Amino acid sequence: MNIGTVEGSTTPNTVPAYTKTQIDCRFTSLEQSERLNQFISTLHDTVTEKGVKISVSDDITPLFWRHNETGLAFCHAVAQIKERLSIQATEWESTVGSSDSNFFAALSAIVIDGVKSNGGK
Repeated sequence: MNIGTVEGSTTPNTVPAYTKTQIDCRFTSLEQSERLNQFISTLHDTVTEKGVKISVSDDITPLFWRHNETGLAFCHAVAQIKERLSIQATEWESTVGSSDSNFFAALSAIVIDGVKSNGGK
């Protein structure tokens, strides 16, 4: 979970009329995503004891590659092709990153993403 942006107020040392926070959440399982989404949904329209109202404007989309037999078989086939072409083999892993290909992966489509030069994780 990462607090991406926080905004509000118009001048320093002023109580803001509103604040807005954007939070980026990444998951390793659909269950984690659903549990947090349900919790966040319960916060919508909550009024605290200080008169602060919480509004939730977006839903959580579970975008991550889940290991499965078909996907791992595809990874193995790609590794064999790389070996025949003398391309250094790589490790296959789910990084819970977010990209457009994860929309397809969430639908059980097989995709290759993150094909890049060697670098940090």
